[in-house]
Amino acid sequence: MCIWDTAGQEKFRALSRNFYFGSHGVIMCFDLTKEITEEEILDWHEEVTNNIDKSCCKIIVGTKSDLADAEGHASKKLAQIAEKLDLRYLETSSMTGKNIVEIFDIIVMEVERRQAVFRNGPEGSFLYQERNSMSLSVVGNQHYDESRSGKCC
Repeated sequence: MCIWDTAGQEKFRALSRNFYFGSHGVIMCFDLTKEITEEEILDWHEEVTNNIDKSCCKIIVGTKSDLADAEGHASKKLAQIAEKLDLRYLETSSMTGKNIVEIFDIIVMEVERRQAVFRNGPEGSFLYQERNSMSLSVVGNQHYDESRSGKCC
């Protein structure tokens, strides 16, 4: 499995389009400790959708759930938009390990399910032709934060 983390920084956004090609799955990550606008989420979704194969699976992830505000404003917004886009939504914490393994389990199971459908169906997809590897892209508004003393994100 190849995982491409594009970090979501605007200055690298044009480069990240190169990593979408051939991806079997895209994990769109959004920092729950920062203000998230619907426009920002929909922009990322459009960018991803315009640059991937239609059979590619997508998931929305809220990160840093251990640090998110008690009211859960960002969390509620992400969950509503994920539902509107008919996408799965999960919250994670790299500090506690919450849902980290589950995200990859979910996306790998979905890719395997789609492989069976597209290999056996009349509507083929170049992603699911006989291949042994899987490629995932991770995008969103995640930024490296030096104040976290070497911890992830």
